[in-house]
Amino acid sequence: LFLVAVMGVLPKGYFGPLSSRVRGLFIPHTRTGNPLVDSVAEHQSTRDSMYYQYFHMMCYLFPVGFSSLFHKQTAPKIFLTAYAAIALYFSRKMIRLVLMLAPPACMVGGIAVDIILTWATGQAFSWDAEEPEVKEEEEEVVKPVAKGKGKDDGKSKKPVARPTKKRASRSGMMQFALFRELKESYDENELLRKGAAYLMLMLLVSSSYNFYNHSQFMAQRISNPSIMILGRTREGQPIMIDDFREAYWWLRDNTPEDARVLSWWDYGYQINGIANRT
Repeated sequence: LFLVAVMGVLPKGYFGPLSSRVRGLFIPHTRTGNPLVDSVAEHQSTRDSMYYQYFHMMCYLFPVGFSSLFHKQTAPKIFLTAYAAIALYFSRKMIRLVLMLAPPACMVGGIAVDIILTWATGQAFSWDAEEPEVKEEEEEVVKPVAKGKGKDDGKSKKPVARPTKKRASRSGMMQFALFRELKESYDENELLRKGAAYLMLMLLVSSSYNFYNHSQFMAQRISNPSIMILGRTREGQPIMIDDFREAYWWLRDNTPEDARVLSWWDYGYQINGIANRT
């Protein structure tokens, strides 16, 4: 019904064609048909190096957490899977859309950290519970009793308990001999598990410390106002370059209030907001 309604409304002219920016999300940017849109750097496709620049260790934790979402899926996991996949797709299309990936990257990365911490602390400090042994279940069997014999003729007899063993089900991967041997070797070698757990904990702590320092560095780098640039003199002393602000204030103080300024759109926003000119 929705598609029928859309097909009926579109020819009426109520909705215009998709803009070049929207078309750029689904086709290469060199074929949007709008040279102005194609020339803007933030409309270009995202380079791989930018993901590490902005997400750092999340680049390694995201695949782990995203893969875990497919195990025993629930409604929240399905939502987060779709959210992360859609955000990742659009972040690849435009540099300015990398910001869309930040919330799902944090959530999925947090899931990966929880998985690593739960396993590593359990192995390192022996918090993991031993696998329960296969228990015997009692199967109730009622033996038929012939009529006319015994004192309790015609009365129901108590069931007789018969012990039976329930076979443990194996997963699909455990059916292969290689995986089964690796699993048995992993279960028997406690020293290997503890060593791997301590190594994972050290890597996680070290990566978290580096992630904190990287976040502080990036915050200082991009927190400066766009019209005021932090520079350094030849002697290495920091200096604030505010030529743009001075130029905008000069326009505000030395041009008529109804003056029109021809400029690129990035400067146009600043001219309108700071210099109060159109």
